[in-house]
Formats: sequence, structure tokens, C-alpha cells
Amino acid sequence: MAQRGQSAHEAQEELEAYRDRLAREKSRQEMIRRLRWPLLCLVLGVIIAFLIFVLMSDRPKEWVDNLRNMDIVDSVKGPSEFFQPTPEESCQSSSENIVKMVGEDDRWPMQITQIEVIETDPVTCKGVAYFLDGSVDTIKFFDRSVRIGFEPFPSVTCADLGQRVIRYSENEPRLLVRVTGPRPIATEPGDRLSCRGVAEYADGGEEIISMHEDAEVAVNIQRLRSETCQDLGDQLALIGKTKPTWPVKLENLSPISQESGDGLSCKATVTYRDGDIAAMEIYEDASMSIGFRALALSERECDKTLTHAIIEMAKDNASRDVSKRQILKIYDLEEISRTTHKLTCGGQAMFDTSEKEMIEFYIEEDKDGDRFIGFDAE
Repeated sequence: MAQRGQSAHEAQEELEAYRDRLAREKSRQEMIRRLRWPLLCLVLGVIIAFLIFVLMSDRPKEWVDNLRNMDIVDSVKGPSEFFQPTPEESCQSSSENIVKMVGEDDRWPMQITQIEVIETDPVTCKGVAYFLDGSVDTIKFFDRSVRIGFEPFPSVTCADLGQRVIRYSENEPRLLVRVTGPRPIATEPGDRLSCRGVAEYADGGEEIISMHEDAEVAVNIQRLRSETCQDLGDQLALIGKTKPTWPVKLENLSPISQESGDGLSCKATVTYRDGDIAAMEIYEDASMSIGFRALALSERECDKTLTHAIIEMAKDNASRDVSKRQILKIYDLEEISRTTHKLTCGGQAMFDTSEKEMIEFYIEEDKDGDRFIGFDAE
């Protein structure tokens, strides 16, 4: 009986102890339940205060900027697009995508080189495009999310336009290799840019050209129409580089009056490859044909071209007759008389005998148009 009573007492104590533990656990859980929301609100408040401090702070600026960027990128594009390509990388990628389009349309470029960034927002690029038909041109191109395309790139300077016409000439019969001294000229109706320059061709020829780019960015060239005697002289000298019988140097240029609309005519002292000089008329007619011819007698003067011819004649005479004197120089020139068919001049002649004499010399033209020269020594 005593053992049973003791066992009952111990059981009662264990039951009381269990009840105490259960009460304490319930009290602890109740405390946690009461504190959970205040603690959560406190933590959230601290986080919000920290973010406000960071966003309103100027330091560190790079960190703030990066954080702001991440918010925008994550909310709009997603984290995978946070690292954006540079404009240069975008242009390279765009060029590759542009070239792929040639498989669908052979009017698209098959290659783009010399790629540059010309705009960054949005990214727009320029480059030299090579096409299947063999043409080459400078283009502006872009590749955006909903649109990809290209168009000719307008020339900004005369040097730009010169490079364009060189590339265009690759499909022309006469290959242009260089344009030197490009400079603006008066813009013709319908053109956005007009320039002039010296064109050098693969065959060695040269000429002064005018270059034009219209509102559609199409280009064309032609030989420059001469407006002054200097323009005409420069043009003729350049053309003469590849023509053995043409003059290579022109001096003392002055206009010859003529009917309006007949082009341009000038008189000039010309020098040939062999050193010979002559007085000539150079011209460019209404059809832009260029040439030169003997200067009309009415336009001749008592100048070095005539004295040069007289000195050469005296030298030829002396070579055939030893009694004849050579004339070394004629100076102090003056005009003595002029008729429709004859010009008579005077001057002081220096002979190879060291003698100096006044002489008269002339040039005349007969009824057939043939010309003769001569001189009379005292």
C-alpha cells in the first residue's frame, strides 16, 4: 500500500511539472506572437530609411547611379540585360546584321568597313559599304528593336564628296584615283553641295572637275566649265600633260572679247615640252570643247614670243652663212606700226659680236593666211 501511495504521489508531481512546462511554452509562444509584427515593422523601417539615405546622398555617386540604373533595368528589361553594349559594339553588331540581309535582298551591302559611331542616342553608325553590283558608297545604318536599315551618308565637306566620287568611279570606264585641292563652288539648282578639284586618273590624265551631290545624296562629276582665263589655262596645262604636242605652261593670260554665248577665249604665252614658246589663243566653246590655235594677228604684240622667233631665225641664218651675225637678245621693245596684215616692232639687239644695234622686226600674214617673220638691222 505504501508503494502504491508513493507511486501515485510521484505521478502527481510529474503531471504538475508537465503542466508547468506547457504553461511556460504557451507563455513564450504568446510573447513571440505579440512581438513578431513590431520587430518586422522595425526591420522594414530600418531598410527603408537606409534606402532613402542612399538615394538622397551624393556619395558615393557611382554606387547611387548604379543602384538607380539597376532599379530601372530590372523593372524594364530584366537583370539579364543590365550590361549594355558600348556604341562601338552596337555598330559592329548592326553592321553584321545589315550584311546578313543581302541574302534576302541583293540591294543590301555585302560588306561594311571603316565603321564609326555618329550618334549615341539612339545608336546610329556610318561606314563604307560594298554592294554586289560592285559599287561602293558611304552609308548611315542602324539596327533597332523594330527596325533595321541604311541610307547614303550625305557629304559634309568637299573632301568627303571627293572620296565619294572616287568610290563611284570604280564602275566607270575611266578610274579616278585622287581628287586634290577640293573646295566649294556656287551650288547649282537642286544640289546640296558643289565643289571643284583636280582629278587624277589611273591612265595618268588630269583635269579640273566639278563635283555635285543632290538632295537625294546622288553624286555626279564633269569637267569644270572655265569661268576665267586662269581656269582655262590651268585646265589646258593639265590636259597637256598626256598630250605631247600640247603646251605644258601658260603665262600672260588675258581675255579676248567675243560674242556672248560663244564660250571663253584668251590669249596666252605658251611653252612646249621642247622649250619653244609661242603666242596662242586658247578657248573653250559652248559645248565645253577645249583647244588652242594661232593667235590672230590683230591680237599679236611686240613681246618675247616674237623676239624669240626672230632670235631663232637669226641663229639659223648664221649656221648656214658664217658671215651672218647671231642675235643674242632684243630689249627695249616698241611697236612701230600695225596694219591688218602686218605688225612692225623695234628694239635694241645684242649680237654675238658684242655689237648693239637698233633693229626693226616684223610678222606679216599673206592672203592665204600663211605667216612670215623677218628683221632689218641698221
